[in-house]
Amino acid sequence: MFNKLKKMAISNRAQDEILYEYVLEEIEQGIRTKGLWAKALAHSDGIESKAEAKYMQYRVQSIKDQFDALKIAFDEMSRESLFTYIKNGFKDPILEEKKAKERKEKEEKEREREEKERKERFRKPLQKEAKSSNSNGFMILFAIYLIISIIISILVSKNEQQQQPDYQKKLQSESNNSLNKKIKNNGKWIDPSDYTCTSNGGTISAGFCTASWDSAYNICKASEGKLPTYQELRKVVSDCGGTNVINGDDDWNIITDKNRANTSYQSCYQAEGFDIYTYWSDTLNTDNTQVDSVWGVFFKAGYGNSDIKFIKKNVRCVSLDKNLTSVASSQKTMP
Repeated sequence: MFNKLKKMAISNRAQDEILYEYVLEEIEQGIRTKGLWAKALAHSDGIESKAEAKYMQYRVQSIKDQFDALKIAFDEMSRESLFTYIKNGFKDPILEEKKAKERKEKEEKEREREEKERKERFRKPLQKEAKSSNSNGFMILFAIYLIISIIISILVSKNEQQQQPDYQKKLQSESNNSLNKKIKNNGKWIDPSDYTCTSNGGTISAGFCTASWDSAYNICKASEGKLPTYQELRKVVSDCGGTNVINGDDDWNIITDKNRANTSYQSCYQAEGFDIYTYWSDTLNTDNTQVDSVWGVFFKAGYGNSDIKFIKKNVRCVSLDKNLTSVASSQKTMP
């Protein structure tokens, strides 16, 4: 029994030495806990030389108390493990990495499922349209008539252009180029044209422009706009009656399920021209350990998530005119 107690005492002293070493490194780096330093000064009559010794005692005891409160057994930890735990806010880095990996895998599965739903959603109308066309002779005749009319219109237009003076042709060409830069401006929101999207590194998927973050930035610049802020995207969610949440929050699953089931919310953001997928913002996530991580909003579930810049997400721009307001913000806010 005596030997066991002796070993425990030796182990505790060894851990104390490691904790005092850690606190000394903090002091040498100019890192101090203000409350404990004030307490040390108060108990040392304001004499800093005495206060430093007391501060180290208070800080070591504070670290021990934190470990005890979290029920973390630190007496058998190595020096490196002990330092890592304290610097990471008493969180197990391996466990945190595992949780982040699980969240990433879950989001990837969600993205694959949504992609499958989107393809199915666009496939069914095309099948229905083909079936209807095959069973309706009148529609076939009308289509033939429409094609002939377009061909005639193109030929007439070409003939007129050949007869225009050179300066009129130049004006017409400049007008056509402007349409390639910006095809639609719905109040505040700008939808990049197919030409602007693809000529600046993006691709067209199911009628929407998708791109990496760097390409999205150039697309919006070419569309005479800019990427929206993270808060502007979140405002569309709240204005349409959805509940904003960040991926990984404690109540994330509950809130995202409610947003998916909220038919009024689903109809509202789609009526405003947004797809169900994630849209880029211009806002960097400075708290994320990933380099160049940027915030976006996944509209179907109504949650915000950040990702590295080279991943492709949907692109929608906002006008540089700050007097314009979103159509969604002008609607009645849903409960």
